[in-house]
Amino acid sequence: MMLRGSRLIKRGTPTKKELKIMIGSDLTTEIGCAVITCEEDEVLNVVCHYKTTLANAKKLYSTGPTCKKCPDGIETCVNGLCPPEETYDQIS
Repeated sequence: MMLRGSRLIKRGTPTKKELKIMIGSDLTTEIGCAVITCEEDEVLNVVCHYKTTLANAKKLYSTGPTCKKCPDGIETCVNGLCPPEETYDQIS
């Protein structure tokens, strides 16, 4: 995706619906995004990669108790979410 002024220019294959599904799926375990501005063209480039096992015809979410699939059990659950397996330092 690129943003030129206030106009969004879409490149790549995911549709809006596909992006919402990838972001909202319980099968998406990691998201990484990068943003860079091209000063010459005044374009903002945004690229995101999703680690997901989501495939066509799968349910968006599994039903059941909160945190039932946390690797270390539900006692490690934080605000209804499994804690990350690894931590990463934010790059400034």
